[in-house]
Amino acid sequence: MRQVVNFVMEEMMSEDGQFYGVYDIEQQKLVATDRKAAALPILSELAGYMNYNAGPDLNYKFVSNQVVDKIANSIIADDIVRVGDTLYYAPYGVSEDGVMDLKLSDFAISVSLFGLMTEYSQDGRRLEEEYGCAMLLEGVANSLKLILEGQEQNATRLPSTELRVVFSGDGESYELQPSDTFDINNSYFSIGLMSYQGFYNTIDQFAYYKNGFNESVDHVFIRLKNVKDAAYTPNQVRAIREVEAHYAEMTNAYQICDILYESWLDVYNFLKVQTSDTIYANAYNVHTGESVEATTEIRYDSFEWTTPFVKRFGTPATSLNYFLLAGVFNDEAMGLESGHLALVNLDLHIALFSPFSAINPDTYADNGFNIWGYDSLRYAISNNMPITVETYPLFGGTGYNMNRENWRVFAMRKMNQFMSEGVERLTPDDPFPTFYDHVPAVTIVN
Repeated sequence: MRQVVNFVMEEMMSEDGQFYGVYDIEQQKLVATDRKAAALPILSELAGYMNYNAGPDLNYKFVSNQVVDKIANSIIADDIVRVGDTLYYAPYGVSEDGVMDLKLSDFAISVSLFGLMTEYSQDGRRLEEEYGCAMLLEGVANSLKLILEGQEQNATRLPSTELRVVFSGDGESYELQPSDTFDINNSYFSIGLMSYQGFYNTIDQFAYYKNGFNESVDHVFIRLKNVKDAAYTPNQVRAIREVEAHYAEMTNAYQICDILYESWLDVYNFLKVQTSDTIYANAYNVHTGESVEATTEIRYDSFEWTTPFVKRFGTPATSLNYFLLAGVFNDEAMGLESGHLALVNLDLHIALFSPFSAINPDTYADNGFNIWGYDSLRYAISNNMPITVETYPLFGGTGYNMNRENWRVFAMRKMNQFMSEGVERLTPDDPFPTFYDHVPAVTIVN
């Protein structure tokens, strides 16, 4: 694993912390070096190797703070964009005609990523932007909202693998254009589903509560009670922005978890109404709900008889992701059924490939049994799988109040709460400082 991590950092990461290229195993070299890869999923994974536990009293630090900070700063500088008055995570940018493309795999959210964000929240000096942690989480949360909105636009309420967003000239409205296919063999599911049960113990570590910042919020706004006509001093603006940023970090973390849960719940509900002929398919059409068979190219005669199975159920990783989904929703019957399918799929794979060398993963891919990537199979023998613990929507447990108002509404409400008599109360249309005022909006011509 360390060799993979080192290769990615040394060969695929540019000086500015972005990632380019595809490694061709057959040619054993980097190709398509002009092709940009989304940095957030890579950061999400690398964050797990900052303190890697390999056994009792055996810890490795494969990735330094300097490396992950460089990537995080690069994401904030290059991939967090302002469209109108809203921040978005746009790993491929926003074109001049207002097009922003998103992929589900751009949102592989791990416990380690949230853990890293809490570190930044408590020590902002590691980021070049003063409110960089809040900006990053704000952008990710808003883009995830678009993913969910596009999903709910589909007749099946299944999430499309890709989503195109076309913004209006002012950036305040948009059109969503989801792609046609849902495929659960995606890091959006495998990383997120496997991590979900660990989110509980991580996202309450943001500075708003952890450092006792929440206890000083009222005092901040008491000192602003006589401000009229938005005539804030620079110090007052800074105090408002700090409250907004810390509140936004925490609430956006909850929002991200909640959006993921809602998105997966739609998939689970879709599966619940499927028959034995259609459930756990390789993929589905998001408009009609029809199964989409896997495309296979079987190169060895001994594998020919597996073709119908592979087309119907896809890879072992596909089956296991359905198992993880059943675990998140505490469905014992579906867990037993999907777990059995995952074991059969994996056992079939192991039995057939035992005579072959595992050095080249293309050996697997060429015969329709590609299990490499997406990480779900590395948890196949874990005792921490979602099926073994109780899970629930995080807003259902601790965040009802956080779902009522965003950071701007919260700050304005606090201003109004302590205003002196005779000072006109703020309204949503009044000018008010935000923690990303300094970020220019993209120019859209359409």
